[in-house]
Amino acid sequence: MNTMDNLDEAPIFKFINPSSNDKLLKLAGSKEELLRLLNHNFYLQLKNNLNLDKNISLGLEIEVEHSGIIQVKKQFCDNDVSDAWQVIHDWTLKDGVEIKSPILVSSEKNWQDLKRVCELLEPISLIDQRCGGHIHIGAHILKDNPEAWLNFIKLWSVYENIIFRFSYGDWLSARKSLLKYAKPMSIYFWSDYLKLKKENASLEQIISRLSRSKYQSVNFCNVKLDSAGLSLKNTIEFRCPNGTLIPEVWQNNVNFFSSILNYCQSSSFDDDIVSKRYEDNKSNHLNLKTYDVINLEQALELSDMIFNVNLDKLYFLKQYLKSLEIYQKSKDVPKLCVLTKVTKSKNNMTH
Repeated sequence: MNTMDNLDEAPIFKFINPSSNDKLLKLAGSKEELLRLLNHNFYLQLKNNLNLDKNISLGLEIEVEHSGIIQVKKQFCDNDVSDAWQVIHDWTLKDGVEIKSPILVSSEKNWQDLKRVCELLEPISLIDQRCGGHIHIGAHILKDNPEAWLNFIKLWSVYENIIFRFSYGDWLSARKSLLKYAKPMSIYFWSDYLKLKKENASLEQIISRLSRSKYQSVNFCNVKLDSAGLSLKNTIEFRCPNGTLIPEVWQNNVNFFSSILNYCQSSSFDDDIVSKRYEDNKSNHLNLKTYDVINLEQALELSDMIFNVNLDKLYFLKQYLKSLEIYQKSKDVPKLCVLTKVTKSKNNMTH
């Protein structure tokens, strides 16, 4: 279903034109009204396509628990899922598997294929505290421009608190294993940015420094340079997202991370806004304990920079704000939030 089919059903679209590109941070109306409408009869829907360049390549890694390789392969075989969707053992899980997508581009067929894979996994597996949802995006999106790569790590270091809460998907907080396998990098990336900028570093030097470890929120270890430039197989891997079997969340994550990368290589990158935000935040070193907290001003600021239409901004905000609740550390597990009309009651982190 195309999201644009039912725009009139959501009251928020009488408040904001989904096809315009308004500065939400400077919203003439009440921001309280925006929050109310986001929480009222407004849900993520799977779009037929994203407004991405057709050459942007994608790869998805779906981690699920309590389901063996044989069981998943049989389910896929019985339902004619392409062998291009690989099912492998994941040693980071207790009793589960990882499903790797083929190399994808944004198309209606590929999003429907993802939806079908998620639906087939739903009755035979669980998403629990260990599961991640990694996303690979072709490194060519940043081209061979060192400035674009430096823009990316600068923006990430400043807004990682916003990025992480969004990437938790339909959960209020990080998965249990995030610190081990997807370490927050804000402080490290800022230090990298200052050093590499001062040295007027080459692309080779930038990539070499960023590829310190696979187990960080953004993994650059797959990016290699040769005499012809970036290899077609090179990807930047986003490891911070929580696992999910909700295709709308997968699509929203892809759109968000792709939009960040696109923005960082564009001529519209606003270094002044990003630098000022760092100055405002530098007395408070960002860390995972603070990433659960909602910061509406920073979220609106980031959405205004990276998205070109209000609809994308609203989808981002819906997933970032979730239920407008903040995870209480005294609880055992993060709380599931409703982002779509169809909830996945079985797949939760309480098991």
